[in-house]
Amino acid sequence: MSVTWTPAGVLAAIALGGIAAHAGCWRAEPPPAPLVPDPADVEVRVGSMAALIAELDGIDASPRRTIVVAPGDYQIDSLPRSNGRHHRWATVFEGIDYPDQVDHHMLVLEDLHDVTIRAEFPMVRPRLLTGVSSATVIVLENCTNVTLQDLEIGHSVEGTCGGGVVMVLGGSNVRIVGCALSGSGTFGIETYRTRDLHVARTRIFHTSEGAIRLNSTNGADIVDTVLDHNHTTSSFVTIAGSRRVTFDRLVVRDNHIVDTAVEAQAVFSAVDSKSTLVRDAKVLRTTAEYLISGDVVTEAMTQRGNTWVHGIRHP
Repeated sequence: MSVTWTPAGVLAAIALGGIAAHAGCWRAEPPPAPLVPDPADVEVRVGSMAALIAELDGIDASPRRTIVVAPGDYQIDSLPRSNGRHHRWATVFEGIDYPDQVDHHMLVLEDLHDVTIRAEFPMVRPRLLTGVSSATVIVLENCTNVTLQDLEIGHSVEGTCGGGVVMVLGGSNVRIVGCALSGSGTFGIETYRTRDLHVARTRIFHTSEGAIRLNSTNGADIVDTVLDHNHTTSSFVTIAGSRRVTFDRLVVRDNHIVDTAVEAQAVFSAVDSKSTLVRDAKVLRTTAEYLISGDVVTEAMTQRGNTWVHGIRHP
């Protein structure tokens, strides 16, 4: 680590006794000890997917580590299929129904704590991609206080994909902030048995099954997020077996459910869930079987140019 001394810094050092007067003359004190980064707030910069994984695997118990990702494309499926301290590869299919895809794998980041992965420049999102259409791009398993910030995450292959974009399994306080999630993945965000999910200023688009699906999730807030140009086969937002889920200032626009022959597909669908609140949402130019299915409370919703095949609310 290098330190640049400014004039103000020199004056401060003098004031603190870095240079002292003795017996009517100036005497130089020994140089100060080198500045050491606070282990509670370590920041490193990476420029490749291999370097990103190496930094994650090197994390110990030191909290609040920030990994700054330089601009560029980061091809996840180009990594060797080796496991590390905080990452492993999961098989997408067992190979029974899809023998040609038995070797398809997806990246699982696991047991991370107090880590932020963010773009070096928020306006130039680095792209984390996989060319394996059947794989979820990033899986976070049993992670706590982990933030993905100002990243673009998706599939690099054309057409409909069989894998999602970001999946959260267990853990708590996962934050997705300022990201773009796309690539025809099944779901933009999918959770299972997690607590306190936070999504803000994120765009989810070009998904093929749904934009957001929260399963057995205890506490989630999705704020200032846009769901657009999703052509899906199920509800855009599905809340299943979850509680305390709130959407604030959500924008849903230019979406279409492909198979309108299946009833109870909706923009917002809650199944066996409690306390789902949609507040100050805008729903524009969207086609679905229903706007709402299940126990969803709405406040101050704006609608314009939509088509509800069977009505506003499913019984």
